[in-house]
Amino acid sequence: MIKVDVDKKYLFRISKIDKRTRSVYLKKYKGFSDDDRLKVHSLKFKLFVRQKHLCIKGKEGEFYFACFLMAIKHVQLNSIDLDSISVETDSFSDLFNKKDLLEKNYKPFVIEMRNQGMSWRKLSQELYEKFNFKVSHNYLKTVFQIDI
Repeated sequence: MIKVDVDKKYLFRISKIDKRTRSVYLKKYKGFSDDDRLKVHSLKFKLFVRQKHLCIKGKEGEFYFACFLMAIKHVQLNSIDLDSISVETDSFSDLFNKKDLLEKNYKPFVIEMRNQGMSWRKLSQELYEKFNFKVSHNYLKTVFQIDI
């Protein structure tokens, strides 16, 4: 058996996905339909090809795994069209526009909870606990303060 040392710091740095979230995504992947799995692997390959300039020699495994995790995230959130990934994207974090994801996927939830009197801090915790979407309470306030 080949021993491989995984650089978890590098994996987190390029994907912004922590250990707990990785395990959640992998569990969700198990439940995906064949069509969703195919979408994940198509997106993973596109991410790998278009972002390979960010890959560090000797860290190819972590890089490829990060592509896989991010593809799962996008397919799970139904937030991406495979052809919409920009070739000019300089980093993986640019692929995730949190404001757009918040407004597209969580706006009704945020409005409902705020109308019930939930604080921004508690709402941030709820988004993480219920949807595994990590966002600061200050950012939530900035995005939705004007709308609500």
